[in-house]
Amino acid sequence: MIHDQTKKYTWDAMEFEHREKSVDWYWGLGIAVVTGIILCIIFKNYLLAVLLAVGGLLMGFYGDKPHPHVRVEISERGIRMDKDLYTYETIQSFWMYTDHRNHNRLIIVTGRPVMPQRIVTIPDSLPAKDLRAYLMEYIPEKETKPSLLDLLTDIIGY
Repeated sequence: MIHDQTKKYTWDAMEFEHREKSVDWYWGLGIAVVTGIILCIIFKNYLLAVLLAVGGLLMGFYGDKPHPHVRVEISERGIRMDKDLYTYETIQSFWMYTDHRNHNRLIIVTGRPVMPQRIVTIPDSLPAKDLRAYLMEYIPEKETKPSLLDLLTDIIGY
């Protein structure tokens, strides 16, 4: 495959930084879910109550599991993140920024209906200026903010 023969940049990254959850985090989750369920029952929205219960249980169960690493490969053909290859024709834009924890991050905007943005951490060992110059040869650079869902999961520490 041409992608494998023309790799320019390769690294392992975390899509999300894993943070240990305290007992207080689980208590807060439980209180929020139980409150939501009680309100749903008061307003006779039983389906939402069931969905909140299932969602709360899943968040609690998977809350402390570390996120898997993502293998990022950038070549002349496109950007591969694990098994997904995004060719440059399917990528609408990219943006690089430094988050509040001082990590360099890369946002790829794909325009797909599911996961239209992919965000990965750029390692400190990789010169971000060189990566930016390389990507600008193939993809337009457009300022992009992380999605509301990404911000929300970061706030709650998920």
